[in-house]
Amino acid sequence: MNLQQLQNEMKADPQGYYDEFKQQHRYFLSQLAIFQLQPKTKDSEGFVNSINTLSQVAKSYPADLKDLPNQFSKLLEQHCASLDPLLRRALVKALILMRNRQQLPPISLLPLFFKLFRCNDKDLRGLLFNHIVHDISSVHRKTHDNALNRSLIGFMYSMLQDPNDAVANQALDVMLWLHEHKTWNDAKTVNVISLGVFSKSSKAVVKTLHFFLNIHPEKEKEQEEKLKKRKQKAMKFAKSFVLKRKTRSRVKRMEQARKLLKPPVDPLSKEQKPNWPAIELIHDPQDYAKKVFGLLKHSKESFSTRILLMNFVSRLISCHKLILLGFYSFLQRYFKPHQQHITHILAIAAESCHSQIDADTIKPLIKTLANEFVTTNSTPEAIAIGLNTMRAICERVPSAMEKDLLADLIQYRKRQSKGVVAAARGLLGLFRMKNTAILRKRDRGRDGALTPVEPQAFGTTVVHNDVEGIELLNKYKNGSLNRDEDDEEDESDEDLPDSSDDDSEDDMKEDRHSPETLEASTEISGNQETHHLEDHSKVKETPISKVVKTKEPIEESGKAGSVLEKLAGMKRTKTPIDKGVTDFKKPRLVINKATKPFVYKPPSSTEKLPDPSDGPVNKILTQEDFEKLRELKEQYNYESGGSSDEEEDGPFRHVMPEQLDAPKKKTKEEKEQERRDLKKQTKAIKQQFKMKRGQSNKVQARNKPYLMKAVGQRRRLADSKIEQRRKGPQRKKQQGRVKKQFGSKGKSKNTRR
Repeated sequence: MNLQQLQNEMKADPQGYYDEFKQQHRYFLSQLAIFQLQPKTKDSEGFVNSINTLSQVAKSYPADLKDLPNQFSKLLEQHCASLDPLLRRALVKALILMRNRQQLPPISLLPLFFKLFRCNDKDLRGLLFNHIVHDISSVHRKTHDNALNRSLIGFMYSMLQDPNDAVANQALDVMLWLHEHKTWNDAKTVNVISLGVFSKSSKAVVKTLHFFLNIHPEKEKEQEEKLKKRKQKAMKFAKSFVLKRKTRSRVKRMEQARKLLKPPVDPLSKEQKPNWPAIELIHDPQDYAKKVFGLLKHSKESFSTRILLMNFVSRLISCHKLILLGFYSFLQRYFKPHQQHITHILAIAAESCHSQIDADTIKPLIKTLANEFVTTNSTPEAIAIGLNTMRAICERVPSAMEKDLLADLIQYRKRQSKGVVAAARGLLGLFRMKNTAILRKRDRGRDGALTPVEPQAFGTTVVHNDVEGIELLNKYKNGSLNRDEDDEEDESDEDLPDSSDDDSEDDMKEDRHSPETLEASTEISGNQETHHLEDHSKVKETPISKVVKTKEPIEESGKAGSVLEKLAGMKRTKTPIDKGVTDFKKPRLVINKATKPFVYKPPSSTEKLPDPSDGPVNKILTQEDFEKLRELKEQYNYESGGSSDEEEDGPFRHVMPEQLDAPKKKTKEEKEQERRDLKKQTKAIKQQFKMKRGQSNKVQARNKPYLMKAVGQRRRLADSKIEQRRKGPQRKKQQGRVKKQFGSKGKSKNTRR
C-alpha cells in the first residue's frame, strides 16, 4: 500500500488506521528535527511526502496534529532562505490546504507569507500572491466582517511601509488587485494605495501613478499581441482571397477578416481617462497635493516617472479645484519646443487650470508660450502647438488672455500652413463664444457684434436649484420630445427665404409702404407692446411670416403675397413701442436651421422654470434615470442653462496630448519606404500567383478559346515580320563588312600563304 492509498484509508476510517498514522507522525518528527539542525539538506523527498500525508489527514486527527501548523510556520520562519525550494513550496501548500479547510484563522498566515516574499523564488511568490488575494476576497464575500477588514487593511498599510522593496511591491499589488475586483473599493483602501507614491521603490511609485491615471501597460501589451495575431490571420486569408475565385462565402469571410483588423474595444483603456472616482476619495487633497508636489520638485527618478507625477498633480488640481500656485511656475521651465514629450507637458499645464485660479497666475504661462512657440522663427508645428495650448488654457480661464496679444495671435490664420490656420481659427472661435469684448469689432463676427459676450467674473459661482436637464427627461417620459423636434424642423422650413422669387430690392422697398405691409407691422407692434413696456431689451423676436400668414386679405392679394414670400425668412431685431417710433433696423436673414443639428436649450432665467413634480419624474431619480438623462443630453446637444465654465473645466473634461499636436506631413523617406513596401507586397503576390499557374505555353493556352488563340498567332506573326524588316538593313551592312575583310570566298586578304 502506497502513501496515497494509506491517506485515503485514514480519511475513511481514522480509528482503524490510527497505528499507521502514529508511525507516519513519528517519522515526520524525526525528519523535522534533522532539518532544523541541517536546513540545507537537499535530500528532502521523504520529508515532503510525509508533510503532504499529514496535511491531508490533519482534519481526521485534530488532537494529535494541533501543533502541526505551528511546526510548519516555525520551520519556514527560521530557515526560509536556506531551505530547498521543493521543501519550502511543500510546506506553504500544506499551510494553504489547512487554511482552506478553516483549520487556521484568516490573518494568522499573512505575516509569514509576506516575509516569504523576500525569497528569490518566482513560483513561490506567485503561489503566495494568488492565495492571499483569493483568501481575502472569499472572506469578504462570505462574511462582511468590518473588524476583520480593518485589521487586514491595517496590516497591508504596515507592509507598504516595509523597507524591503519586494514586500512593499507585493503588498501594493494585493491592494490594487482587490480594488480592481471590487473587493475593497472604499475610501480607506484608496488612501492606503495613495501612500505608494511616497515609497522608496520606483516600481511601487509607478504602479500607484498608473492606478490613479488609469494606465494599464500590461493590458496594452496583451491587446497589441492580440491585434498582431488578428492581422496575420487576416492577411493570410486576404492573399488566398486574391488568388482564388470570388464566391459568396469567400466574400463573407473576407468581410470578417477585415473586422479582425480593427483593434478590440477595451473599456478600461478607452481614451485613457483618469480614475476620477479614486482621485475623489483622497482625504485632504490640498495637503496631499502639496506633499506630492514637494516630492516632484526634489525627485531624482527618470523623466518619464516625473511626467507621471506632474500628470497626477494636475489631475488632483483639476478634480478638486485646488490652488497650488507654485506648480505653474514649475511647469513653465519645460516650455521649450525641443523639450522631450512637450505635448504631454502642455496638456498637463492646460488641465491644471480651472475657474478658481486667478488670471494673473495664468498670464505668465500664456506669455511664455507666445515667446517660445508663436514667433516668426518657429516652425509651423511649434506655432500650431502653442496656439492650441493657449486655446485649451483660455477655455478654462478666458480672462488670462491680453487684448494686444490676442490681436497678434489671430493674424496667424492668414498663414499658409493648414495646422497654424486651424489653430488660429480655433482661438478666434473660442473668444467669440467666451469673451467678445476683448476682440476687435471686425473680428467679433455677426453674432458677437450684436450680442456681446463677457466671461464670468472671478470667484462667482452658479447655483442650480434642480437637476440640470430634468425637463428633457420629463418630455421624454411624456413622449413630447420628438414632437418638439418636429416642430423645430417645421419652423426652420418656414423661416427659409424663398430663392425662387426674382424681384429686385427696389420693388421690395416700394411694397414695404403698401397698406397690407403696414397693417402687418402694426399688428406685430400691438402684440408685443406689453413686452416692451416691461423690458425693452428682452423682446422675443417673432418671425413676420408667423403673424402675416394669419391675415386672410393679405394672402389673397397678388403683389403683397410676393412681398410676404420675401419677408418670410426675415426677422426684425426691434419693433416699435407705438406708432410714433420710427427707429427700425434693417431686417436680417435667418440662418438656415436645416443645416444645423437640433440643439435643445433649457428655459432662460427670465422665463418661469417648469416644476419637475408636474411631469412624470416626481420621485427620487434612479441610476437608470441618470443614465438616460446623460444619453438625452448627448443626443440633443444639451446646452447648460448656467455658466458653461462649470462643465468645461469640470473633472470629466480631459485634455489629450494629441489634441494639441499639429497634423504632420509625411517626409520623402517615409513615402519612399511605403512605396517600397507596397512594391514588395505586390511582387510577392504576383510571384505566388505565377506559382499557382502552369509555366509552359501549352498549359497557359489550354483553357483559351479558339478566337483568342488565332488572334494571338496573327499578332505574333505580324510582330516577327516587323522585326525582320527592321533587322534586314543591318544584316546587309554586316555582310558587306565580311566581304571586304575575307573576300567573296570567305578568306582574309591579309593572310599569307
